[in-house]
Amino acid sequence: MKISLKHIFVSLVILSVFLPMVNFAYAEDDILRNLETAAGAANLQRTANLQLFIGRIIQFFLGFLGIIFVGMIIYGGFMYLTASGDSNKAGKAKNLIRDAIIGVIIVLAAYAIAYTVISQIQASMTSGGGTG
Repeated sequence: MKISLKHIFVSLVILSVFLPMVNFAYAEDDILRNLETAAGAANLQRTANLQLFIGRIIQFFLGFLGIIFVGMIIYGGFMYLTASGDSNKAGKAKNLIRDAIIGVIIVLAAYAIAYTVISQIQASMTSGGGTG
């Protein structure tokens, strides 16, 4: 069975739509758990509302960026499929897809950095570390 570029593209689009949804759902739980622990260690009041607010902001931005990513990939794929052999149009489409993938990598790296910082703050607050 011959696998065409169209089959690969459709498979990648389906994966890019559904796979981030699973990861973003877990990301919110981890962030909320770390914020709850850090806020509890700092004896902050009304922590549930703050945690929920920050978690929803992060979830909104990650979801919004995921939608933009999927849109750019679909648009780049459409441009590539309709290039009709024009190497200039095909090159622009490949660049758009490449740029979208780089953007997602940057967003995921930013999330990883934020998650690490929140985890370190949580660890330092629960271990009693600090000056004073």
